[in-house]
Amino acid sequence: MAAVRDGFVGSHEGQIHFLTAGHGDPLVLLPHGGRSAQMYGGLIPILAQHRRVIALDPPGTGESYLPDGRRSIPELAETLHAAARKVAKSRYTLYGMNGGNKLGAAMAAAHPEAIDGFIFAGLTHSIVLSNSAREVTLGRHPAVRLLLDADNRDDAWRRDFCRAVIDYDLETALRSLTVPLAVLEFATEEEDERIGRQGEALAAELGAAAASVIELSAGDPVSLEDRPDELAYAIRMLSDAMSHT
Repeated sequence: MAAVRDGFVGSHEGQIHFLTAGHGDPLVLLPHGGRSAQMYGGLIPILAQHRRVIALDPPGTGESYLPDGRRSIPELAETLHAAARKVAKSRYTLYGMNGGNKLGAAMAAAHPEAIDGFIFAGLTHSIVLSNSAREVTLGRHPAVRLLLDADNRDDAWRRDFCRAVIDYDLETALRSLTVPLAVLEFATEEEDERIGRQGEALAAELGAAAASVIELSAGDPVSLEDRPDELAYAIRMLSDAMSHT
């Protein structure tokens, strides 16, 4: 297994922390909302056997700086893209999960000259294409409602980020993409019944290079910390499909 090291890169507002391992074409990982790069601790060494992996702590998470107020998804995306370029020093492939998929969409839409492909990943409620429909599926998610209804100062940034995610015009960003796209849906029985799977239709609508589904059982970590080999395989398969478009 490749050794994982960490580091920092400066931005116009503060330092961005990252984890990295491996050699070769860069793959940048963005965690889901409120999480840090540590959620990929088991995944990074596996992927690093085939390429250089860079996992970023978005602002307000892990060891990255805490913004002094609310930021929009495009604003955060610019900071993360600048950090990714400084660490990667070349074009990179991008993977974003749940809240991270909005950051990834904004990065890929704004900087196609720097991104070789984008894996748009998330639980079913997070990958609904229509802004209005996703506002319902995301806004009514129990964890989101619990966060937004709370009045805990320690969660202020997470609430701000969650509101930015809900407000973001994801549909326009995805429809405007010129980089290769792949879709990875994390499906649960509850969301199958409540929403219905979205990944295959989304991939067809957007002309994605490939789509895949990983099924989660009740109680499984949504980021698959307990199944890194399975997630690594899916990411490699989707990356290969994008590289042949």
